Amino acid sequence: MYVKVDDFTMFEHYFKEAGRERQFTRKALQAIFNSLRRMEDDEREQQELDVIAISRDYAEESARDCAISFGISVGIGKEDDDEKDRELKRVVRKYLEDHTSIVAETDDGFVYENF
Repeated sequence: MYVKVDDFTMFEHYFKEAGRERQFTRKALQAIFNSLRRMEDDEREQQELDVIAISRDYAEESARDCAISFGISVGIGKEDDDEKDRELKRVVRKYLEDHTSIVAETDDGFVYENF
């Protein structure tokens, strides 16, 4: 059955209804919603809402968790913590750009397509 989702509030509602309200932060869910809307506009074709597929096809992780998930090692010298975090985020961003599609950047990480 096709469900028409007119706005973010409705999109968020379906995630809660499916028990996936903790899958993404609100900011990440908003970014995914906007990305899917752009895709619909570009393709001029309505997409069927499938919360489970979206939960599988998108991920939200901190830069550190991404590095662990993808086995990215970052050789960092004696920089301070802020500098280490910036370098880690830069390296992870580059990796994600080369291997997937970044939907959004969060304060400490990324929302990306999980393929």
